[in-house]
Amino acid sequence: MKKILLASLIATLTLTACEKQSQQTAAEQPQPAQTAVAAETHDAMEDSADHQDHDHDEHDHEHDHAGHMHSHDEGDAYQCGSKTIHIAVHDYEGETEAHLTDDSIVYDLNQDPDNPARFTTDNGIENNQPMALTIDGNNARVTSNNRVLLDCTKQS
Repeated sequence: MKKILLASLIATLTLTACEKQSQQTAAEQPQPAQTAVAAETHDAMEDSADHQDHDHDEHDHEHDHAGHMHSHDEGDAYQCGSKTIHIAVHDYEGETEAHLTDDSIVYDLNQDPDNPARFTTDNGIENNQPMALTIDGNNARVTSNNRVLLDCTKQS
């Protein structure tokens, strides 16, 4: 009986000693969950600040995350008398379109299905009237209501 009692006493003391040691160790160590959350919050704040201006591998563009506006390359410079405009022609979702920049205003023009050198818009330079852009080699002509608004030559 003494052997059973002695074995029980040793087992109890061992368990008590182990339990006290684990409580002391837990109290001495910082709480990893709180540290991880604080680090994640700090990293998230740094990442959100870095996200304001960034470049993608495929292309550079500016962001307006509410509308996700993209700012494209101004394109080639064309001299139209004393005025300079920029024209960029590119493929967008399988359709060719042109962007004409005049006095920091960008006009989006769609390619005419009957004439690939002609681009049109309903919101043109002159009082938002329909406008056409025709590109022929190094020359570009902007017309509205059968009138030539700009006759331009590509700058080299």
